[in-house]
Amino acid sequence: MAFIAWVPEGSRAGSISRALGGEGRVFYDMRIQNKAFVPLRYVVSALRTIAYLVRRRPRAVIVQAPPVPAAALVLAWARTAGARVVIDTHPASFGLESARIDRVMRPFLAALVPRAAGCIVTTPTLGLQIKRWKGRALVVHEAPMVWSDQVEPHDCSAERRLLYVCTFAPDEPLEAVLEAARQLPEIRFQITGDLRRRPPATERLASPNVEWLGYLGPDEYTSALADADVVMALTRRDQSVQRSAHEAVDALRPLVLSRWPHLDELFPYAVLVENDANGIAGGITEAFRRCDELSAAAPEAREVQRRRWREQVRQLETALNLH
Repeated sequence: MAFIAWVPEGSRAGSISRALGGEGRVFYDMRIQNKAFVPLRYVVSALRTIAYLVRRRPRAVIVQAPPVPAAALVLAWARTAGARVVIDTHPASFGLESARIDRVMRPFLAALVPRAAGCIVTTPTLGLQIKRWKGRALVVHEAPMVWSDQVEPHDCSAERRLLYVCTFAPDEPLEAVLEAARQLPEIRFQITGDLRRRPPATERLASPNVEWLGYLGPDEYTSALADADVVMALTRRDQSVQRSAHEAVDALRPLVLSRWPHLDELFPYAVLVENDANGIAGGITEAFRRCDELSAAAPEAREVQRRRWREQVRQLETALNLH
């Protein structure tokens, strides 16, 4: 079994494939991000994907979309190889936002969906769209992190460290977070993310209690999660379920999330906030006021998450015929 993704970071592919007894393979060749040269990157990634599939011949494949061409390529190969394919349909692939390429690719995705053994979605709402496209929807989130069993519960520190997990993506309310930081000078805001992608204006908006951590490697990121008193993950995307939220729960840390109904259901121990400066500042204040209480509840929050995953992985195993 293989999980294939044409993305710059492969932790999701790795953790889910590992849980299914397979391997994750990420193809993001030449690290090209300039839009004019993305087709070249796709060509190279496609060639390497074909070579991998021909060499390894997995009998079951999960392939992430976007990009939709990756799913199309894997499904074409699977027809000749007799393999089962599940598409990991990220919310962006539904073309519900402003990105033109996702809207353009939406009809192509709709044509691929009936050919797959299943399509992973984040919410039942997106699952309804998959069903309208004559596909099988699988609501699946994140496998337990490989390091999670090594994490021990701990109380909150006097340093009042908030880790804001950020990638400088368009759906993240970064400016509102920086305004909230200005309102809360007693909180130490640590913000992740590749600084090459940081909007120039935001550096000037940052108050003295903001620390830009830059891109963190796997070990550095795990340490940052474990050391934080509170972890925050925010999105304006109403169907998103961030991996960073699952990572915070696995790290046994109190969690602040955007107020979306499905996140309230999935993360019952989190503090939910509106995506504006006052709402974020109020939620952070509440999280620190309840920090010891939320830390004490963290093991149960993690067990809730693991029970949900055990059911979800059974769905994947059935769809991929891994029994």
